Parts: sequence; structure tokens; C-alpha cells
Amino acid sequence: MLLARLNGIQNSPNYGHSNFLESLEKELQDQLATTLYQEECLWYQKSRGKWITDGDRNTKYYHSKTIVRRRRNKIVSLRNEAGDWIENQEDLSNMVRNFYINLYKEEILIRDPIVSWTTYPQHLETEHRKLSSPVHFSECKQALFDMEPHKAPCEDGYPTLFFQQNWNIVVDSVYHYVNQ
Repeated sequence: MLLARLNGIQNSPNYGHSNFLESLEKELQDQLATTLYQEECLWYQKSRGKWITDGDRNTKYYHSKTIVRRRRNKIVSLRNEAGDWIENQEDLSNMVRNFYINLYKEEILIRDPIVSWTTYPQHLETEHRKLSSPVHFSECKQALFDMEPHKAPCEDGYPTLFFQQNWNIVVDSVYHYVNQ
């Protein structure tokens, strides 16, 4: 009904020339907006019907739903490796704990320990000099172009892509910054 009336006003030969039609159109558009909002609220309420009728009340229905969920989530018994059912709560806890310990333990060490006597530098002064020495131009360029271009921006807020694309312009600044 409102849409038909609005359509009639907008198709009128006097549309845009009559103050009466403009004010009537504004009034009808306001009524349409209110009606659409009320319809939206109605459909929202219908979609949440059970919740709206019961609300957040402390009812028997919600208590029974909670109890059923607790029973479903509780482990009452498990079958052990021998095929026997275990129901004792302490035995169940140990069984679950041992399962995850065995699941995540390493049979064979895949990597060397981080610090060992063979990997620890024997000559600390030499290592310190290597780390403190100036970075070569080629190392600086290689490190920059090995970085992902769209990862987190640098301290100055520019992404790595900026420095890679403008390498010819920023080469001296970057090289001096790295060797400060």
C-alpha cells in the first residue's frame, strides 16, 4: 500500500513541482521506514522464538539440557590396551595422561641439542669480532631481498616492498643504517 502510493507520487506529472507532493512523499517514506523496521524486529523475534518465550529464566527445561550435556561430555569408561573396560576415575585419568605422553614423546631425537660443547664457540673473541664487524653491501642487499615484501612494516612504518622497489634510491641510507 505505501509502496503503491509512493510509486504514484513519483510517477505523477507534477512530481518535483508540487510542495504538497514532496511533503506527502517525505511523510510516506518515514512511514515506510518505520514499517520496515517493525517487520525486521518481528522476524528477528520469530527466529529466536524459544529464547524469547523462555528468556534467560532458570527453568527445569534449561536444567535438564545442562545435565544432559554434562553426561554426554563426561568420560565414564574407556577400554584399555588389553580390551578391558576401565571405570575407576583415577585409572581413567592415568590412562588418558599416559596416552598423550606416548602420543607426543619423541622416540628418536630429531634435532641436536641447542647448546652442546661441540657447537658452543671455542674462541669467543673471534666470534665477537665476526658479529661486530661491518655488514658487507652484498649481505645487506641479500638480506633485504630475502624478506617477504608484504610482511609487517619496519620500524619506520614502511613495508619491505618499499625498500625493495626503491633499492637504487635508498641503498646508501639502508647500508649506513645497518652498519651504525
